Amino acid sequence: MLKNCRLCWRITAAVFLSILFIEALILIPSYRNYEADRLGAAFAAADAALTASLVQAARPAGTGPSGKQGAAPREAAADILGVANISGLVFLDGKAEPLHRLGQPLPGPEGAALEGAVVQDGRARAAQLRRIEARGTYRLWVTVETPHLAGELFSFLLRIAALVAIVSIVVTVSTMLVLRWAVLKRLIELENAVCAASRDLPHAERYQVALAEEGPERRKDELGALVGGVNALLRSVSQSIAQIEHREQRLASLNASLENRVWERTAELEAAQKEAVAASNAKSAFLANMSHELRTPLNAIIGFSEVISDELLGPIQQPRYVEYARDILGSGQHLLSIINDVLDLSRIEANRAKLDLGTFDLNCVVREITRLLYIKAQERGVSLSKLLPERPTVLYADERLIKQTLLNLAANAINFTEEGGDVVIAVAPGPDHVHIEVRDSGIGIDKKDLENVIKPFRQVAHVEFRSHQGTGLGLPLSKRFVELHGGTFKITSELHVGTVVNMCLPRAAVQPEEGDMRREQGEEENAGSAQRETAPQGGDEAGAAALSRPAAIG
Repeated sequence: MLKNCRLCWRITAAVFLSILFIEALILIPSYRNYEADRLGAAFAAADAALTASLVQAARPAGTGPSGKQGAAPREAAADILGVANISGLVFLDGKAEPLHRLGQPLPGPEGAALEGAVVQDGRARAAQLRRIEARGTYRLWVTVETPHLAGELFSFLLRIAALVAIVSIVVTVSTMLVLRWAVLKRLIELENAVCAASRDLPHAERYQVALAEEGPERRKDELGALVGGVNALLRSVSQSIAQIEHREQRLASLNASLENRVWERTAELEAAQKEAVAASNAKSAFLANMSHELRTPLNAIIGFSEVISDELLGPIQQPRYVEYARDILGSGQHLLSIINDVLDLSRIEANRAKLDLGTFDLNCVVREITRLLYIKAQERGVSLSKLLPERPTVLYADERLIKQTLLNLAANAINFTEEGGDVVIAVAPGPDHVHIEVRDSGIGIDKKDLENVIKPFRQVAHVEFRSHQGTGLGLPLSKRFVELHGGTFKITSELHVGTVVNMCLPRAAVQPEEGDMRREQGEEENAGSAQRETAPQGGDEAGAAALSRPAAIG
């Protein structure tokens, strides 16, 4: 257990180094004190020997030939060399100046030297300034031999080091045993439990640490609190993961249920869409296929009405028969026009519209339309005029559809123009396209209603439009006819000012492919609002300007 416990070894190293540091702090002064004691003993023995020698050799009131005191003591001191390990002496005066040297003393202090100062030559010799009282006061620089001092110090150091090592090892081992029993064992158990729980988080509570007799309920120290906290954490983690798994299961179930519902709703919507498309196609196909059946009786009504009204079989006795026959004729023609519009629209929606392409002069078509509508315009008091180029405007298109488009637009312009108003049809040819403009000074259309007037069966709900009859198919059909030719259709209008319809047709139309009209119908909602603008328009002068500047019309 301890072998793999890095914390244990760190604690051991810290304890061991701490003990060594403390013992070192104690050992260094002890070493210095022991060395000082040994040197003191050596100098004390030298002092005793010197004192005895100087006392024996002392003379009363001696003054040498040189006039200096202490000549006899110097001679007596010469005999003491070698006694008490003394190897050198230096007699000093009051100013610490050397008077006499004996033996091999260490270099002495110069000037005012402190008594008791020790000078060592390694561990072999030592010298000290001493004051010796022996029938006089003598100041001597005493040098003694210390041959055994190094060995004694080394032995002392070994004894102290051994003692320090023994104490350090005993204290460290004791500390480790106490820590192992009280702390480290439980910490390792906690580590193992947490590691095992991290690998099995859903069942983390299984790895709670039990402290047996010293469990958290009995143990009140920090370790008990730590174990209790870890156990509580493991229980909390296990419960949280269980809740998360339960929520994930519920979420997965809800997602599966939601996905099933989405699939069901999608299937229902697809089925409803298919049914709606099928119904629309069936309606369009029905109307397209019923053209012959619807037209046949109307043709008969119109034919017989024409016979009666024209009295082809002889005069009719009652004049009212003629009036009735004319009513029948007018109603039949109106009904035929409506049915033709509906059938044309159904053919376009069913992608069955085909262009009967051919070359014709657009100017001739415009002249024919103005002739057809001239009487109607006169009856309403509306001025109908045309602005045409001098040269023929040749188109390669479906003449019938172009004529029907212009007839619808011009008739609408006359119907919605009050007495005294103007209706102008202008043609402006270009290199590749021809611009056609039908302009009136009628009641106009409000901005919010522009989007509805080009949708089938939609009519403006304004009170001024209620007096005018119609199915709401004229403008939508005209727009579809122009788009069938690959052209553009644009309406600009201002209420109580007038309306302008601009068309741009290619010189040579191309037969539309299957599905082209369906794509155009899907795009017209996005393009329509950008193409329709509201602007005031004038009369013939504006038409002349449009003719001279074709780009301004389209």
